[in-house]
Amino acid sequence: MKLFNKLIIVSIIFLTINCFAQDVPKTPAGNRVKEVVELLNGTSSYELGDYINNQYAAEFKDAFPVETHKGMIERTQTMFGKVSVTEITKSTQNEISIVLKSEMKDAWLNFTLQVEKDEPHRIVSMGFRPGSPPSDNAKNTDTPFSNLDELHQYLIERTKDNEFSGTVLIAKNGDPIFQEAYGFASKRLKILNKVDTKFNLGSINKIFTNVAITQLMEKG
Repeated sequence: MKLFNKLIIVSIIFLTINCFAQDVPKTPAGNRVKEVVELLNGTSSYELGDYINNQYAAEFKDAFPVETHKGMIERTQTMFGKVSVTEITKSTQNEISIVLKSEMKDAWLNFTLQVEKDEPHRIVSMGFRPGSPPSDNAKNTDTPFSNLDELHQYLIERTKDNEFSGTVLIAKNGDPIFQEAYGFASKRLKILNKVDTKFNLGSINKIFTNVAITQLMEKG
């Protein structure tokens, strides 16, 4: 089962989580985290540009153009959709680290944020990085299959329901033990996917740029 729990190529686990499944501390940093999550989820009373101009500390805000700051939030919205707070990994009055779960797919984000020590506790740094399920979640999550044959049947069903199209590779100790293609490379031309079909990356490459930018921002 350990092998299957680590399958990340296709999203196979669907969870329903409340907006704040984990209570966020009522600290200056915690309050700012709630505000940023609301911005990500489109439920904030703030307009994004106004929030950046008024709630980011001058040194952090002026390190990049406002459009760059907005772009980081907007790219995260595009890639992850609505998110929920599922774990608090660090919390002090002025610094907090949390784990966010996408509500539209099996994807996780590590989010860190620091605020000024004095009121109004504006944001002095923050960053998003790709994450993994919290340890408790990883232990308790069941997969819908227990061997490769069941996995194959599961993906066939998902393909029939138009929920998946692509290729899947599973390796153990560096050696492939499962490799199959599903669905169409082109429905219009009736061309099936193959294991060597080339796919456009689309927006997935943006996450690497996003990580690099936020690491540089964290370092000043």
